Amino acid sequence: MAVRREPCETGPRLVWLHGWGQDHRAFAALASGLAGEAEHLFVDFPGFGSSPPPPGDWDSGTYARHLRACLATLPARPTALIGHSFGGRVIFHLASDPFEGFMRGIAIAGAGLRRRRSLRYRLRAEGLKRLGRLTRLADRLFGTKLHGAYSARFGSADYRKAGPMRGTLVKVVSEDLAPQARAAKVPLLFLYGEKDTETPPELGRRAAELAPGSSFRELPGLDHYSVLGPSAH
Repeated sequence: MAVRREPCETGPRLVWLHGWGQDHRAFAALASGLAGEAEHLFVDFPGFGSSPPPPGDWDSGTYARHLRACLATLPARPTALIGHSFGGRVIFHLASDPFEGFMRGIAIAGAGLRRRRSLRYRLRAEGLKRLGRLTRLADRLFGTKLHGAYSARFGSADYRKAGPMRGTLVKVVSEDLAPQARAAKVPLLFLYGEKDTETPPELGRRAAELAPGSSFRELPGLDHYSVLGPSAH
């Protein structure tokens, strides 16, 4: 895990955890407004930015354990974790089992709770899942290339771009971290853009209701990426 450090003798430690498909640069606009007021640690999760892919298909809990090990090598200091989207998943895990000095978490358009879907949507998703399994089986048994065509037709943009991270993506998006939210032992702030369609505000409202001592704010006019400031995507 690559970590870029901007030291500061005073103030807390801010650890910036990027979203899926991004790297530490996603926080350039937000962090610039806090320059000189805190120590900044900008993380590139394994498989993103300058960090090589993990040795296997990780879930978000494994990312959290890896981050904990990295932070344990540093002197303890009052720390806030700030995560966007996928980074919010990691915050859920560490909030439920906090390390020394972890005082607050901020999830910006955080992922981790399952979205409420209509019955029609769920039935279609289950049908597509079974079709995907069938195309993989056909490829293995008969040497076809059906799964590639299936992915191009039905896979999300993240799935199509994932490459060696595809197995990790599949694990991560199937998670439901409601138990970790309920077990949170540090206060969490959930910030969500009003126009976010990838992690809609209802996820943040539910998360704040689940996590003890937490709060939710909806940011008018912003979407999944504009909540990070200009040129974040």
